[in-house]
Amino acid sequence: MNVDEVYEMAKLGVETEKFLMTSVGKYLLERAEIAREKAINEFKTVDPMNTNEVRRIQTDLDTPDRIVKWLSDAIDSGRAAYDALRNQEAEAELS
Repeated sequence: MNVDEVYEMAKLGVETEKFLMTSVGKYLLERAEIAREKAINEFKTVDPMNTNEVRRIQTDLDTPDRIVKWLSDAIDSGRAAYDALRNQEAEAELS
């Protein structure tokens, strides 16, 4: 990754963190948690022989987890990119 790409990744992480603090970001996280809890409750009572229903519930359970993971990954990658930029600056100052 070149410096511009690292900078963009750091910027994406910061923007994602800020987004999750907005009312829309909070709403999406709340909806993801509600959907996850609903799928877990459905999973507890589904007939295990009803494979179509089991598959649907698995998808319903996976989707909110995947969305939250993508957001978390963006933040984590952004923080790692920020640290890399700081390390590059520190190394440049020592040179």
